[in-house]
Amino acid sequence: MNLWTWQGSDFSISSDKCDPLLSRQRHSVEGLAPYYDRLYSLLGSDQWIWCSTWDAPWYSNTDPRVRVQLKVLEPGKLKFVSCCAWSLIRGLQPEVPRPVSKLAHREAVACGVDPESHIRQVERAWLTRYVPNGDPWTSILTVKPMEHSVEVLVPVPVPREWIVTLGR
Repeated sequence: MNLWTWQGSDFSISSDKCDPLLSRQRHSVEGLAPYYDRLYSLLGSDQWIWCSTWDAPWYSNTDPRVRVQLKVLEPGKLKFVSCCAWSLIRGLQPEVPRPVSKLAHREAVACGVDPESHIRQVERAWLTRYVPNGDPWTSILTVKPMEHSVEVLVPVPVPREWIVTLGR
């Protein structure tokens, strides 16, 4: 499994302990820190880095962080974050994947029902599937990827043999 992450140029993911207090993500939105603390409490440690299942050019050329590609050889060590649950925890409306909404629209047209109400109904059902009891904390982590999850937590230190590339 290939993963990508952006880390500080002075942080060695294969040998250093990470300091979550230095995380840009943690401080990017006011009030987010307690959510990270609770997540790390669930994990039993704060020694995790956030990675993505896709290589997104999220940062500008002036960003001092370094792009790291990983080829994970032991996926059982990873924790996958439900983006749906994480959005709800942060007070955001989770994004339902576009194909789900498009399919719902086609179904509505084929059945002769109101597309907008059918799409809302399908989207609510989709959200319920990923946050089944209404508490996003109970479904935030999983040991295998979900169809909508792109965020992955990797334990630190990362084995050197997992590191494919470092750089921009």
